[in-house]
Amino acid sequence: MALAFNDEDRAKIEQIVARYPNKPAALLPILHYAQDKFGHLAPEVQLLVAHAIDVPPPRVREVVTFYEMYHEHPEGQFHLEVCTNISCHLMGGDAVLDHLRKKLGIACGEHTEDGMFSLMEAECLASCGSGVCMKVGRDYYESLTVDAVDALVDRFKAMAPELKGHHYIEGKDGPHVGPVKGFEPPRPGAGNPAPAPAKEKEAEAAAPSKATGDLPAFNPPPLKKDDGKKKK
Repeated sequence: MALAFNDEDRAKIEQIVARYPNKPAALLPILHYAQDKFGHLAPEVQLLVAHAIDVPPPRVREVVTFYEMYHEHPEGQFHLEVCTNISCHLMGGDAVLDHLRKKLGIACGEHTEDGMFSLMEAECLASCGSGVCMKVGRDYYESLTVDAVDALVDRFKAMAPELKGHHYIEGKDGPHVGPVKGFEPPRPGAGNPAPAPAKEKEAEAAAPSKATGDLPAFNPPPLKKDDGKKKK
């Protein structure tokens, strides 16, 4: 059976396109939508997207092969992407990735025989202050350790029957930003601090800066008028 967008898909695509100045400008979000629907962006799916928003097929392929967030081949129900860039590397990202390879019995770019898990080494996931970071679908799990990923894998195995063969996209409560409940707390300084109440912010603004202390104000002398003569 040939792949196709149904009426509901076409209506959704029109909603997405309406947010952009023209159809081709909506290429990235339409690709995300197609990947969520079909599981991966096979050549047939790329062609569907190209026709839906009037983009040349080679242009669609250029985008799909440029960004790591798009997948041309089938992934597991739970696609685990572990960051090993400098911050996560220093926090133990390579150890976490190596542990997952052994635990799942697969290499990066492969999926388990039952199709439940696939594994990938990711580029920076923009969570440098709270590594190790792992992306699963649209969810981000931070401050991870080997024990924490073991608990995550067990949780995903328990969730698998609920998916009924579909791919995991995100948790019911939306993306998980920060450590998952029950896991180790973030390391000191990890994550974003809670916003200060308005009164505290006003007091901070009025107080002298700790960085400058009581240094005198900088008052540079006025610039001399340029007389147009060459300077020796």
